[in-house]
Amino acid sequence: MNNHKKICASIKSKKNPNIQCSNKRKIDSEFCGKHQLSSTYFIETIIQNNNEETNDIIIKETNNELVQEKNDELVQEKNDELVQEKNDELVQEKNDELVQEKNDELVQQTNDMIIQQTNDMIIQQTNDIIIQDNNNELVQDTNDIIIQDNNNEIYEMSINELFMNIQDNKYIPILIIRRTINNTYLKLFINTKQSKSKLIKNIKYQIDRERYYINREDVIKKIQSIVRMFLKKNRYSCVNEIDILTMDNKMEIQNPYFYKFHNKKNNKYYAYDIRLLYMLITSNYKSCPYTLRKFEDDELNKIISYVKKLQSKNINIEIIKDLSKDEIMENKVKDLFYKLNMLDNYTNHKWFLDLDVSQLIQLYISAEDIWNYRSSLSSIAKYNIIQNNYIFNIPVLMLRKIKYINKLRNILLKTFDIMISNGIDINEKKLGAILVLSALVEVSINAADSLPHLIQV
Repeated sequence: MNNHKKICASIKSKKNPNIQCSNKRKIDSEFCGKHQLSSTYFIETIIQNNNEETNDIIIKETNNELVQEKNDELVQEKNDELVQEKNDELVQEKNDELVQEKNDELVQQTNDMIIQQTNDMIIQQTNDIIIQDNNNELVQDTNDIIIQDNNNEIYEMSINELFMNIQDNKYIPILIIRRTINNTYLKLFINTKQSKSKLIKNIKYQIDRERYYINREDVIKKIQSIVRMFLKKNRYSCVNEIDILTMDNKMEIQNPYFYKFHNKKNNKYYAYDIRLLYMLITSNYKSCPYTLRKFEDDELNKIISYVKKLQSKNINIEIIKDLSKDEIMENKVKDLFYKLNMLDNYTNHKWFLDLDVSQLIQLYISAEDIWNYRSSLSSIAKYNIIQNNYIFNIPVLMLRKIKYINKLRNILLKTFDIMISNGIDINEKKLGAILVLSALVEVSINAADSLPHLIQV
């Protein structure tokens, strides 16, 4: 401790104010016992004390600053260490991630290469097997052809022989298999442009299929009888025996084209060929030929709906085929008699087709006699029926020289068509039809039996 703090802080005396008292201080006091009551301080002491206190403060502040700087340095160092450690950890993690990703890529690439190589090997092996099989089949086929050529004979088997040999796994040249298939019903089910193994496989399938149906033959017959009974019953319920539009028997109309028409007025059913019935309802004469009444809207809709159903099944409702001369002639006759039926008559085209050459000549003579003489028609009445057309302009003597039956038929068909198609109104057309049928009943017994009211006595 400083000595100035151990001695009295008072001046020595008033006489000596510049001298400090040299006595020791009392405990817990700044003065000695002599100067306890004195309040005069020695100036140097105060100054010295102040300096000491100031120094202490300065030292303390300096120490504090040093301590603070030291602390700051320590803290900064610690922070730098922590930051460095953190950076090192982040760098390490990032490096680990990059390394992992790179490893994954390498592993994936390696796997892909292995898989590709494996697939290539499998494909190659499969191709080799296929090529080998094809080569074997080609060799077998070639051997068959060579054997066949060497034998210089090509023959075929019956279906039973083919089935038995295949079931017994006997060797059969492919040419014989193909020839047998092409010359039997098997060609409907098996394409011969295949390898031998595939042909044999298809034939075995056909064998199993036939066995299946043969073992169930009784059931099949029973089902067929039930279906036939239903179809016949469906047609027997129709009151007409023939389709008035085609003159075909109702039992002869093909199944897809058979249409059962219900007449609500008399609660009866009529059989039609849907093809000609559809032509009828799409013409200008939309009337039922049996009841002579117009078809109602709901009846027309049902007919059209049935036609659309057939068309959706790719069933053609148009009558298109290559016709023979006799069929063409028959269609011409049907067209004429169809027009007669549309004029409120009930006729059959067979009446005309059944006539021979002499009967056709007599029909022409009778029709010409009725037209020019017996009907007593005036020129105006004839004009109302045929208008500006000319009929019966072939002399009878010239007509008798014609021996070709279809030529006579064409002359009569052309004449009768003019008489029933060119009237100025429907009534004149009906009158022309009556004149034609009046001549027909004189030469056709069937026509006379069906139309007795037209017979002239």
